[in-house]
Amino acid sequence: DPSLRSESILRLGGDPTTAVLLLDLVLGHGSHENPAGITASALARARDLNPSLAVVASITGTDLDPQSLPLQEAALREIGVHIAASNAEAATLAAQIILAKEGRP
Repeated sequence: DPSLRSESILRLGGDPTTAVLLLDLVLGHGSHENPAGITASALARARDLNPSLAVVASITGTDLDPQSLPLQEAALREIGVHIAASNAEAATLAAQIILAKEGRP
């Protein structure tokens, strides 16, 4: 049930003091049938409230998962989400975005 994630995205992402959201999506059996789609909808609403919001995500899965990793990545990229190859890379990128927004190297 992605409703809790969507509520958090809207609450946190819609806050103008939030610079970046760091997301991790997991594909496979037992996961939502379209996690990127439902997440994209929540992100669009959050960005209406906070247009400068950056979003970084990592997705755990493969093209053999029912949700298809390439399709999930494409859906998020389409709305401007930065896709990282791992959660460690995503965290590093999120930190770099925050530092850049604060004007620090």
